[in-house]
Amino acid sequence: MAPPGRNEKCPCNSGKKYKFCCGLRQRGIDPPLTSRDSAVRISLDWLRTRYKKKFTEALQRTLIGSLSPDELVAFGDLQMDEFEIVELNVHELVLAEGWLDVKGEMTKITDLLLSAKGPHFEPAERRWIEQLGSRPLGIYDVTEVVEGEHMVLCDSSDFDSAPIVVKERSGSRKELLVHKLACRVMELDQDNVLSGAVYAFSHILNTTLDKIMSSEELVDSYDEVTHIPLRSLAIYEFWVKGLLGMALTPRIMDNSTGEPMELITDYYKVKDWESLDSLLISQEDVEGNRSQGWTKIVEGSDGMQRSAASINIDDEKDHISVFYRTRKLAIAGKEWFETLVGDAVEYEASEVQDMTNLSLRGTRREKKQEETDDFAQSPEYFEVLETYIRKLYANWADEPLPVLGNKTPRQSIKSNQGLQRVKGLLRSYQQGENSQAANDSREAISYQFLWDALGIKQEEK
Repeated sequence: MAPPGRNEKCPCNSGKKYKFCCGLRQRGIDPPLTSRDSAVRISLDWLRTRYKKKFTEALQRTLIGSLSPDELVAFGDLQMDEFEIVELNVHELVLAEGWLDVKGEMTKITDLLLSAKGPHFEPAERRWIEQLGSRPLGIYDVTEVVEGEHMVLCDSSDFDSAPIVVKERSGSRKELLVHKLACRVMELDQDNVLSGAVYAFSHILNTTLDKIMSSEELVDSYDEVTHIPLRSLAIYEFWVKGLLGMALTPRIMDNSTGEPMELITDYYKVKDWESLDSLLISQEDVEGNRSQGWTKIVEGSDGMQRSAASINIDDEKDHISVFYRTRKLAIAGKEWFETLVGDAVEYEASEVQDMTNLSLRGTRREKKQEETDDFAQSPEYFEVLETYIRKLYANWADEPLPVLGNKTPRQSIKSNQGLQRVKGLLRSYQQGENSQAANDSREAISYQFLWDALGIKQEEK
């Protein structure tokens, strides 16, 4: 019988590629088999021998879950390496949380494995299976990554819990800073490690993920066949939908108003600077002056003061721009501003920017299509982009954020746990910007101004 291809799955059921497993032995090299690798391999072999039909049914039911016909078609189009990751996650999910019908009685799979009639495990292998059956699938924010060494995870729902340093060599990549991870944190040789199965979710899916996790329907509910908790199945299925490009991506919402972010700017030509300045500074809720620009401040129901409108001095002579975060703020703000200043200004144009893709959807002046790409890489575009980002985060340090347990960043940094979460947020912002800049072939905008606003320093890595 011919050996499998180097990139095919190893026939020993380890879940690894042949070249990294038995293929090494063919070349006289012992593969790096750890106690966790061997524990999983022994478990899978034993289950396929003793409970082949029932275990296979549990795997298949978990694998396709409640995917729609369209999703099943897309599932069949996954690349081989993607499908291998799915299989690895499914195998662990069934091993860790699945149950089998044994002589009419539902029995947890890890209990079967660890029973007197189960397979023989060395002590370290047994401890791994015990942990696999008892450690929950948690959801964490990745707040720090030292590539090739470790990651720092913070529980997404327990804001008072201490950060967890996880030893991880191959999987510790800076790209994970812009993700939440669903994973099992295990102990191995006095280190925290990941069990193997990892579900990564981009921050844009956080709102949907939080809604899934807070659903009362998932509390103490189980799949009727495998008895896997529905909460764990929901995490897996949502992750698969994301992998297939079929997960619903919610719009980014403004915390203070509950509206979708739209970043709206109105442009005006100034006809009377003295009148404009006098009228604005006469308002009790307006701060600023002609040299720095003005900000209209409102107080929310939570007692926090926030910007409702930012009036900025444009580089172009005799022009200003008025910036709003949402459409509702823009409608109310435009009526307030134009009623207040009257003939001191003349309206010219408006611009709306999509928060999910920081690229201009409209400009004050018509441009030829062939000029657009050049503009996107020009110093002018960089300046526009940086201005928008600074506007967006102008009050960030003092805005309550759900990801911080509805505390402000300034409040959060008073505790070690909160400081780690805030640093993680800032790292994720910068990592996301670095990735977007690389895609746009432009220089990345620095978020150092947010570190400076809080008076905290970045650690050198």
